[in-house]
Amino acid sequence: MKFILCSETTQLFTSAEGTRVVGILTKTPRPSKGLVILVHGFLGDAQDHLLFVGAHYLAYADFDVLRLSFHSDKYVTLSDFTISEQSMLLHRIIRQFQESYNKVFLVAHSLGVFPALRAVEYAALAGIVLWDPSQHPSDMFSHTKITMASGVVSMGQFQVLLPSHYLDDAIRQPQLSNLLRSIRFPALIVGSRDSAKQWQNWRDLSNLCPNLEFTCFADCDHNFSTAGDIERLLVCTKKWLKSCLGE
Repeated sequence: MKFILCSETTQLFTSAEGTRVVGILTKTPRPSKGLVILVHGFLGDAQDHLLFVGAHYLAYADFDVLRLSFHSDKYVTLSDFTISEQSMLLHRIIRQFQESYNKVFLVAHSLGVFPALRAVEYAALAGIVLWDPSQHPSDMFSHTKITMASGVVSMGQFQVLLPSHYLDDAIRQPQLSNLLRSIRFPALIVGSRDSAKQWQNWRDLSNLCPNLEFTCFADCDHNFSTAGDIERLLVCTKKWLKSCLGE
């Protein structure tokens, strides 16, 4: 996998509720083809291996890349920032950068597809890529033990305590299929073996929606964590982004 020496700057974005979110802007030293905004999944942040490698790989492909941390120990915890609040801030960030970039793309992983797709309901993007999207937040939280004020989410060998207002907001999110049907610009879904049960639904949607494409890596896990999987994912993403530019 090829990389290039890039400059990086840290930026702060403030939501309407006063929540501060960290963004890391990686700039290609060559003329930029556009901006790619990377959105992490549940419990992730801008320093996730997938996002970190993705930012530098896409910078080598002549894109500037902004990766966001909706959860940061320094500024905001997971429980402070609901999916709906994330989507509203992301919408403002997209509009802000559209003032300086002719082409803005969005790439979201896992549960991050929900703030991403909600944010672009009224925004004109050059394209969006969804890396193994979650079907709905309620699938993840369906076995949550909820008390009066909070819920405990079991995540493999550890548990996450979330306030009830975060869980309520997550469960009220639209279904992924409804969000995908509303897309009015090019979109790509990349599935993994962990989402195999959804492949046929996504194929059917791509046949119904002219803007939507679907591909899958049947031997990759949800986080594309096996050796070589991230490179395959990023090569696929880069080719698709450049196809949106007519290259």
